[in-house]
Amino acid sequence: MIFAEAYEKRMLDRPVELVIRMPEGLPRGNVRDVVTAYRELVQEGCVLILGPLISENAVDLKIYVDSAPVQDRVPYVGSVGTEDCLSEWGFELNNGGHPEEAATIASIMEQDGIRSTAILLEQSLIGQHYTKFFKDAAELWKIDIKGTFFMPQVEGGDKSDVLKQARDSGAESVLVLGFGYGVAGVNAAMEKIGWVVPRYTVTNFLTWHFGTDWQEQMRGWIGLDQYDERNQVGQRFLDRFEAKHGARPAYFWGVYTYDQARIAVEALRRAEPLGARGVRDSLERVKGLPAASGAPGTWLKFGKYVHQGWMGAGFLVARKISEDGSHHVFHGTIEPPNELPL
Repeated sequence: MIFAEAYEKRMLDRPVELVIRMPEGLPRGNVRDVVTAYRELVQEGCVLILGPLISENAVDLKIYVDSAPVQDRVPYVGSVGTEDCLSEWGFELNNGGHPEEAATIASIMEQDGIRSTAILLEQSLIGQHYTKFFKDAAELWKIDIKGTFFMPQVEGGDKSDVLKQARDSGAESVLVLGFGYGVAGVNAAMEKIGWVVPRYTVTNFLTWHFGTDWQEQMRGWIGLDQYDERNQVGQRFLDRFEAKHGARPAYFWGVYTYDQARIAVEALRRAEPLGARGVRDSLERVKGLPAASGAPGTWLKFGKYVHQGWMGAGFLVARKISEDGSHHVFHGTIEPPNELPL
């Protein structure tokens, strides 16, 4: 829709063709298929790639792109949360962000009066990255980590034993860190052992949108999102979308992909020449675009040595899911700690 609007408004001098590859990378598939998809898109003649989506696939992709002959490199804008994808050709408009999410959820916990938590950690690169950054954030926002308890990265299984360990640690809340599948079964295990405490997570929260099964799994959880109904850039886009298509995708993916497409339009319209190198250089000239994602006042910006696209602390917001799992509401944004060390 955004590419069509840009062509109609003469922001672009030709239509944009979307060439799509949907490999099943980690955590359920493998990295090789993601790298293969990148290579196929390069061979198709694409001058910009939007993806990959998941952090654990981005690390190997970066290694491949950095070592490939220059004629086989195309700039990519990942949705991933790890900064390990960033390079000369690697950009990110992160759907989350491991350090930023850790700080934001620690701030939200402090605002909620939470003083201690038990980390339920998915055994994965993503989980390890989150934990490293959350430990730093917990020190600043004064959250006492009572223990770290490991869970499988994939969904399923009875988590009662893990939750008993968390309960016995003396924690007053739990925090799930990882891709998100580890959330499955936590509510049931808590109810089974009779220990229901505040449940927090990071952008794992977004699994709520996967369907009714996940809505049941995430009843009552607080987590991080990139949809904020207060953001009028996003609301005006959704107004246009609803008028054209008769539906209103009022959740993170609609406004996030609007921001992805806006970056692509700006990169394509100013590319000199309209090839991989020209688009790469043009991306670095994207400045000061109002974002549809995040809290009001979030902006999009790249630059020389600045390959992460969000500007402003509010690109992540906290939302809370209702106790029946049917909907979620705005819960808060990051705030400075009550007590700063300096």
